[in-house]
Amino acid sequence: TSACSSFYRQRLNELKGDDWMEIDPNDSRLLDPNNIISCLLGPGDLILWDSRTVHCSFPGNNCSSKDKHSTSDNTCTSYRGLIRVGGLVSMMPKSQATEEVIRGRIEAVKSSRTLTHWANKCSPLGEEREEEASLELRRVELMNKLGSKNDNTKVLL
Repeated sequence: TSACSSFYRQRLNELKGDDWMEIDPNDSRLLDPNNIISCLLGPGDLILWDSRTVHCSFPGNNCSSKDKHSTSDNTCTSYRGLIRVGGLVSMMPKSQATEEVIRGRIEAVKSSRTLTHWANKCSPLGEEREEEASLELRRVELMNKLGSKNDNTKVLL
């Protein structure tokens, strides 16, 4: 619709060259199932995706209509176990990033901050929320603590 087009034109102007823009959940044209490519992966499958391009993810639905955690439209309301492990990666030659950017990106990972998908920048991705970064850091610390008690696995930062 023209309202959506003008909305995105306005948003792109506001971004001033930044590379992060959330999609309006009411954008019926962009979210039309005929315009979406779904990569249906099974256990052990691997997909390599350039994180600088449009992407999203949704957990699998492994419930059936007979499952007690399923609604009438087979939407699973209880996910058990590991849903997915994913990491979006963007790489470029190290020579394109300054030492300051590299140090900043390392510190961002250590403090659970989310940055732009461009490896030669050290800027927040979207609206950075300090309390969410702090919560994520505590989750990683807890996973490391539990992993070390169980089987010596660690979540690497």
